[in-house]
Amino acid sequence: MKRPKYEVAQDSESLLVEAQDTKPLKSRARKGGLSLLPTISLDVLFEIFGFLKPIDLLSLARTSKAFRNLLMRKSNAFIWRASRSLIPNLPECPADLSEPQYACLAFDPHCHVGRLPSFP
Repeated sequence: MKRPKYEVAQDSESLLVEAQDTKPLKSRARKGGLSLLPTISLDVLFEIFGFLKPIDLLSLARTSKAFRNLLMRKSNAFIWRASRSLIPNLPECPADLSEPQYACLAFDPHCHVGRLPSFP
């Protein structure tokens, strides 16, 4: 939304400020632009997912149950490996973590350590 332009009143004793009428800006975002994405064939989706960064895959997995089920399957770990290969010098996934867990640990900005006990 555009900021209103203010004009100080000519009367120096009065500190009234009046806003000129301005038209609000229309939202540029389109609603439902990606609504057909879940209906695309899996081969095309897998090809697209291979070009996304791991943090983007995490975000996509959190958008709907369908994407979560698709991306969190162990059989689809190849998607995460392809995504991880786009990041230079990133170490291999440890054996005790799944690919999505490793992506979350490496790229998610949230803290993964539980609350530390307070010291007396």
